[in-house]
Order: sequence, then C-alpha cells, then structure tokens
Amino acid sequence: MFRPRLRIPRPPRTWLAVKTHQRSVQHYVPTLKFKADQGVPDFLGPEAFKVAWTEYETLQLSKINSYVAGTPWERDSLKDLVLKTAREPRHASLFNYASAAHNNHFFFEGLASEQTTMPSRLEEDLQRSFGSVQTLKEELTLTARGMFGPGFVWLVRAERVGDPESFRVLATYLAGSPYPGAHWRRQPYDMNTVDNRAPLPAGDAVIAAMRPPPGDPVEYLERRHQGSWGRVPDAAKFAPGGIDLVPVLCVNMWEHVWVHDYGVFREGVDGKANYLENWWNRINWNIVAERASGRARTSTLKTTSVSSR
Repeated sequence: MFRPRLRIPRPPRTWLAVKTHQRSVQHYVPTLKFKADQGVPDFLGPEAFKVAWTEYETLQLSKINSYVAGTPWERDSLKDLVLKTAREPRHASLFNYASAAHNNHFFFEGLASEQTTMPSRLEEDLQRSFGSVQTLKEELTLTARGMFGPGFVWLVRAERVGDPESFRVLATYLAGSPYPGAHWRRQPYDMNTVDNRAPLPAGDAVIAAMRPPPGDPVEYLERRHQGSWGRVPDAAKFAPGGIDLVPVLCVNMWEHVWVHDYGVFREGVDGKANYLENWWNRINWNIVAERASGRARTSTLKTTSVSSR
C-alpha cells in the first residue's frame, strides 16, 4: 500500500492549547413565558411569533456576537452597547443590532397571556399625566397608527424635579432608542416629513430638547461634530434640558410583527388598528408598574460564557 507523500500541515501544540481553553461571552435568546406552538394568545399566532421573536431575535444576536467577539464590549449588556455606540458613527451597525434586539425584547417582555388588571398606583399616576387611561390608550394607538414606517411607540416616565411621575408618549423610528444616553439616536421623526421650522405642540419639552435649530440638518451635524468624530464628551451624555426618561412600555410597529396575522386591509379591516387593539388587551400591567417604580431588573437580555471547544 502506498502512503501519500503530501503532509497535512498541523497547528503548533501551543496554539491548540490556547484554542481549546478559549472562552467567549455570547448573548442568547431568552425563553419567554409563551409557548412557541401557541404564540401570544389572541394577539400573535405561532407563525407570527416565530418570525417576530425567535427568528428576528436570533438574527440580531448572532450579528452582535460576531461583532463584539474578542473586543472589550464582549461582556456588555445590550443596553450598555446601545449607550456606548449611539454617538459612534463607526459602530452604527452594532448600535442598530443592539437597539433592535433590546427594543424587541422589551416589547415581548411586556406582554401577558391573558388580560391583566392595572395596579391602582400606576393607574393614578397615568391619570395625572393623561387625564384618564382611555386618553393614554388613544394617544398610544393614534401615535402608532400615524407612523409611516417601522419603529416603536413608547410610554416613558419623564423624571422632572418636583414632578417625578410624569408620563409621556414618544415614537422611535427604525432602531432608534428612547434612552437619554442615546438621545442623538432616538430618531423620533420620519425625516422625510419633518419640518424644523414648524412650531412644536405646547409643552413638548421632550422633543424640543432634542430638536436641532432651523436649517439644513446635515450642515448642522457637520458644524456640531466637525473634527470630533471620536468619543463624544461626557457633558453630552443626556439631552439638553435635563430630562431623564425611563421606558416602561412599548409596542412594536415593524410590519413583520403584525402583517402576517392582521394584514394591511383584510376584509375591510385596518390591520394595524386591529393589531393595536389586541395589543392593548395583552399588556402586562404588572411589568409596566415594576418598570415605572424602578423594581424591574436592569438587564433585559442575558449573556452566557461559551467554550469554543
């Protein structure tokens, strides 16, 4: 029997030893309280749930794991990644993946399998801000129906001096983030329709604090950041005006979430409006109350140490 003369190169033993014991930290898709074969009862069917949660979240997290592997960001939570990359143009892709995954999980974590009762303290606080819970519902759903494009609509607690329980509704387009530390990537407008010269609604301090001056927004950004595309000074961490926002609830308005089950205009019914009505009936108000009180856990997606063996 002839032996082949071609020798297959083998890595040095030292390289093998390092590779065998190398470990990395990875984000993984957490298990929700919903069964995959049932979806979210009376809201999202199994196929819609599979696309909107399992497939979407898996894709975003796989992109993130590939991006941060071997970097100082490897052990950061998704929220930390959002805050650290929001003002780093070089890492716009990582921001988008992290913010999209975080927002999507925030949405699904705030759902319930059946209708829940709003805690009395939360109801009182919301009534002070909106006049009634019905008014809050209308503002959330009308804002969502008015979005011409994908994104999220949020209920946030605006922490003001002397008024710590003030709640507001705001929208973020695409992968925009509601967190103050990421305020330059909040993306509260459809930029194809925004008019910087138009007056804002009275008292809309949340949006006013982020709004650039009238004129060409590209020129404004170039002037503001000329020669400073490195690390942004800590003084710019929060939006002007000193308003801190705590997200407590959101609804996902990306089309892949709702079109499968609700359609666009199926049998004469507005699919988006129908989706929002069913979403309202599946809000987990206990989770919302925990977030509003600060008792909710700070990390919404976990990491695990994975061996490369």
